[in-house]
Amino acid sequence: MVETKERVLQWLTGSDTCFLIGAGCSRCVGKPLIGELTTKVLTSVDPSIKAEFDGLKGTGTRPPTIEDLINYLVRYQSILQTVQDAAKHTLQPGWITSSLQSIKKEIVTHIADGWIDSSVHARFLQRIGNKWSKTGRDIFSLNYDTIIEATLDKLRYHYVDGFRGSRSGWFDSTIFEETATCSPNFRIHKLHGSVNWLREKSGHVRRAVVSSADDITDTVLVYPSEQKYLQTQYGVYETLMGRFRSRLRAGSVNNCLVTLGYSFNDEHI
Repeated sequence: MVETKERVLQWLTGSDTCFLIGAGCSRCVGKPLIGELTTKVLTSVDPSIKAEFDGLKGTGTRPPTIEDLINYLVRYQSILQTVQDAAKHTLQPGWITSSLQSIKKEIVTHIADGWIDSSVHARFLQRIGNKWSKTGRDIFSLNYDTIIEATLDKLRYHYVDGFRGSRSGWFDSTIFEETATCSPNFRIHKLHGSVNWLREKSGHVRRAVVSSADDITDTVLVYPSEQKYLQTQYGVYETLMGRFRSRLRAGSVNNCLVTLGYSFNDEHI
């Protein structure tokens, strides 16, 4: 047991270790897992959307989730695009589009936060921060929230997240390659986007200050659905996923990935 504990400690603190963080790591500040998120969203949306959800069945023994509902609506929408008279169908294209927008907005609303830090995250980041190296610690996150960034700010630890600038930062992946001038320092890769990422009409992605629900209409996120793989093959996500693959293929003898709070339900990951 002692030997196993020491080995795990080496994995966590090794200079060549990187981390993949999932939704379970945000439970300490009350962020919902998929089941709870499903309940919260269905409570907030129009009853007609919940009526469609009630007719779904889950996979295997698990109950249906909000991901199943999004998949169902997206598939239905695709089918309607192939028929000559969509008016004959129960669900209409306009209703599906507005329902998907409503669902996605509620997802972000229940995940969003006011830049809240976490004492649990702080202990973790302090433990893995290597004060004797300027090479940086790579963290890959599948979460939309900003808990990690807020906690690093609270600790006054240097980090880069792919954006330059401050209040209205712009995405520039070359910032990951720059050598830090202080330590400890971190490279944060939000593989599914973040609640404070917004897309301009030009298509450019910016990191912005989100102060109200109206600001999250065009949030750049990979929502829970079977389209995750396709969504991560373009633009910002393609760049971040490419960095993830490259990091896992690094030639270091002790290259190691530690996963935390992740259920391994994403095929594209």
